Amino acid sequence: MQNMWNDRYRESETVFGPEANQFLVEVAADLEPGTALDLGCGQGRNALWLAEHGPTDPNDALAGATPFLRLMGTTVGGWYLARTALVARELLNKGEGDTAFLEAKITTARFYAEQLLPQTAGLLPMVTAGADRLFEVPISQL
Repeated sequence: MQNMWNDRYRESETVFGPEANQFLVEVAADLEPGTALDLGCGQGRNALWLAEHGPTDPNDALAGATPFLRLMGTTVGGWYLARTALVARELLNKGEGDTAFLEAKITTARFYAEQLLPQTAGLLPMVTAGADRLFEVPISQL
């Protein structure tokens, strides 16, 4: 399985092309600078587009960095598990592979989607809150 994905991404530098995903561009094009959020970094093309349309104040970006990383980690983890579940389902349908192992992959993906992935909704407000509250307390009071 690992070799399959490694081989796929070795085929070309950008499997999906260098341009940002058109759906992302259409959905986020009218957002004010500082409000775009990358929920699908992929190979970086979307992240580059969003960097051009993202936060105008570096402090706002830094204030949301830790929850953003948690959001991205959780989202990418869900994406990865969903992909493995799809492959597992495909193999099961073909009658290939270790049935118990493949069913466990599907169950793990469902658990993650139901129990962990919903946490991302609570992280978004922290990512986009900005830095104002961080600078309300003078450094001398910290």
